[in-house]
Amino acid sequence: MTALVRHSALLRYLALNLGIAYDYKLDAIMSWFRLHNDSNAGFTSANPSRPRIAASKAAVDAFLRDLGQIGLPAQCIAFTVDGFRYPDRVEREAGTFNDIMRRYFIERASTHGYEAIDLDPLFLARYQETAERFESPNDPHWNANGHRVAAEALRSSRLLNSDCHFDVRGPTPQAVR
Repeated sequence: MTALVRHSALLRYLALNLGIAYDYKLDAIMSWFRLHNDSNAGFTSANPSRPRIAASKAAVDAFLRDLGQIGLPAQCIAFTVDGFRYPDRVEREAGTFNDIMRRYFIERASTHGYEAIDLDPLFLARYQETAERFESPNDPHWNANGHRVAAEALRSSRLLNSDCHFDVRGPTPQAVR
């Protein structure tokens, strides 16, 4: 039960911010999660059913098509694509929904001229060298190490080495009159 709360932003929010203690309502929620938890990425089902894959691929294609219509050049867009991060997960999750869709997204984004940076080889190499973790113990989102890997990938990306002009300092404050 504790592991499930650790991996659920909603349940953490309910427990920490609203003070909902473990009672019959939370037990009902937890029972639902236990019945529906065949996940590999948070609470995303690992099941790669054909209709689900087809619908997801159509959504990726529509997203990339629509993105191309906003007028921003493809070389001014980069995607960092999270991976499985650790060797045991790469093997365990081969062929899952997340595996299929992340590979599809990278391939389709690249086909459309976008930079799609697959972070998995970078996470795997860093883990091989240092055995450091890339998420917090109680949260599957990146910790500082995970963000560092992504930032290093972006630092050498086509995006930041192109003629796209980004002012990463943000807006200049106006002088007080």
